Amino acid sequence: MFTRDEMREFMANCRTVGGEPDRMFGFGFNDLSQIVLNRGDKDRSGKDYVDHLLERKYKDLMTK
Repeated sequence: MFTRDEMREFMANCRTVGGEPDRMFGFGFNDLSQIVLNRGDKDRSGKDYVDHLLERKYKDLMTK
């Protein structure tokens, strides 16, 4: 789950390996302990997005 601002920033930073804007992205995971951005990350840094799981963002959602 992303907020609107988080998604705008995320999409603005989605890049191909060559540095061109990438309108597609993909996440990979085997279980819910780690969720890695596979496509859309120019540097292929393996950034973990597990904090964006609904169960972890639920409290933020309920306070807004």
